[in-house]
Amino acid sequence: MFGRSVLILLFFYVSGFSAFGQNYQKLLTEWQGYLNADDNEKDYTEVSFRRSIEGFLESGGTYPDSVSLLPGWKRKTSHNRRFSVFATIVPFETKPYRLLYCLQDHHAGRALTFSREISSRFKDEWSLLLQEKQFDKDTVVYLDISFGKEKLLNIPDIETAVNVAILSRTRGEEAIFTISAEIQQRIAFLMGIPELFMNNFSGFSGLSTLLLPEEGLKIVTWNVEERMGDHHFYGVIATYQEDENIKVFQLNDKFRKTGQPEFSVLTYPDWYGAVYYDVIPVVHDKKTYYTLLGYNGNDAFSRMRIVDVLYFSEEGTPCFGAPLFNVNDGLKKRLIFEYSNRAEMMLRYDKREKKIVMDHLAPMEPVFGGDRSYYGPDFSYDVLDYQEGKWLLVEDVELRNRD
Repeated sequence: MFGRSVLILLFFYVSGFSAFGQNYQKLLTEWQGYLNADDNEKDYTEVSFRRSIEGFLESGGTYPDSVSLLPGWKRKTSHNRRFSVFATIVPFETKPYRLLYCLQDHHAGRALTFSREISSRFKDEWSLLLQEKQFDKDTVVYLDISFGKEKLLNIPDIETAVNVAILSRTRGEEAIFTISAEIQQRIAFLMGIPELFMNNFSGFSGLSTLLLPEEGLKIVTWNVEERMGDHHFYGVIATYQEDENIKVFQLNDKFRKTGQPEFSVLTYPDWYGAVYYDVIPVVHDKKTYYTLLGYNGNDAFSRMRIVDVLYFSEEGTPCFGAPLFNVNDGLKKRLIFEYSNRAEMMLRYDKREKKIVMDHLAPMEPVFGGDRSYYGPDFSYDVLDYQEGKWLLVEDVELRNRD
């Protein structure tokens, strides 16, 4: 495996063993140590090793095109020379094998490494494909890493993947808002491309994508957190028609400015911000309503789980909030469950029972009644049961154990 490393080192020695050559030798030694470590040590040292790769690539050194970064790694560079991708598969003894990959943006001078577990146990018979396509006035560079017909990684747009990764490492309010606005514009562009509509964007770590092919609906949401703990939300919705006519809507987060949110309807572009993780289509009076389950990090003291409703006006624009929630004999247009940031709340859709199940929230001590930052699960459960066009809240139910 390390036969090529001798040739690589020979190149650097012939070149006078420059500072760059010394840095490469250090990285090569670290790679050999990581590869030969046991499973636990690999887990422990992986982040440090990935940071070493980033530092090496961002140091500005150059090396021959025949060098794929490290022995056992593969490398591709886009035709426009803006992006390079490096990847390898690391074997483990008792755990799933791991795909390590690095995205290098030459224009920005950034290198970002990632890791994901893969189900297949192999090392050599895999392929790395990097291609670019021109859409309108912009270029999309996409990445596929495959093992036969099994797709290990698909990134439909490297530019977006890089920006999302940079966002996750950025501190400072002005910077995170600027980057998020750029990501929102780029996501809107990608969602307007017919051949990318059915892509689930799983290669974009940090974005949540809900895709309903039969409904022709795609929703992408994400959040950013300020230094003091306040959360802000970004979203894009796209609808797909049979004639490949796609409508794209960029949403404007108004959750902090919405009075009486459980009784308010928000119309495009406004939206009660959340990161959506599930959607349940229901039909009432021949109209489709999309029940959305979401998470809202709120602030430094409390979090929220959201049950909202998306539907479309006669003009085809998104609307949020509808009187579909029957709670204690009253109708609400969305449900908001606020609880302590030291607690976790379960809220999910049970496909077998066709009900939304959730933890019941209560104050940690009676004296804290009314202060939602002291609420948490009390080990009882509630459900929302869809009956006659309404989600009926049923409290204190017994959940069945499932295998």
